[in-house]
Amino acid sequence: MTINLKELEIITTLLIKKLRDNKGNTIEIVNDYYWDIFEEELYNPYKEPENLTLGQLSDDLIEVQKVIEGKDAVIHDLKRISCILKALSIENPIAL
Repeated sequence: MTINLKELEIITTLLIKKLRDNKGNTIEIVNDYYWDIFEEELYNPYKEPENLTLGQLSDDLIEVQKVIEGKDAVIHDLKRISCILKALSIENPIAL
């Protein structure tokens, strides 16, 4: 599978714009903690994950906001953003 990053950027921008149009500029997230599966186990559908850890959305948000403040983005920030987007999709189901 090949992912076109420009297309992904356009799609993500359009979806966030539609969410903002429907919900406004700020959205309250009720849940904060989530289960996180180690990367080695995440994409192995043949073995049940054994190593679960806890992630925290509020911590993820604090860390990715540092990019706005000038901190260099790191690859882990993509994972943090994906967790935040997943929480938005779960807690704010709307017809886009």
